[in-house]
Amino acid sequence: MRALALFLLLLMSARHYGWQMVPAQHQADAWNIMAAVCITALVLLIVVGVSAGRFERARFSVAVGALWALHESWVAICSSAYIVAPWHVAPGQAQCAAWAGIDTDKLLALVTIVVLAYLVGARTRKS
Repeated sequence: MRALALFLLLLMSARHYGWQMVPAQHQADAWNIMAAVCITALVLLIVVGVSAGRFERARFSVAVGALWALHESWVAICSSAYIVAPWHVAPGQAQCAAWAGIDTDKLLALVTIVVLAYLVGARTRKS
């Protein structure tokens, strides 16, 4: 457990303070990258814990965790790519949506709503 505590302390410290260590023009993207990496790591810790039987074993918990890990990984990749080779982002448009050519946030929101509706429906059917 000490290793986990140390990992969490370093992870959260990097997320909270690390963005300040990059050039000013990249700080917003660095914040996005670090937040996405941290959220992905936390979700993966939960997924591994579920898989190892430390938490409630439920395939949908793993699926939801994987969904968010994928989303946050996308944010980290997109923000990193923008630092390397910036592209045009129209006012009001999300940076990653401009890169992908589709609104990835709305796509994830739709998938999240479908999963939520299924989970609520499954819980209602069991009651």
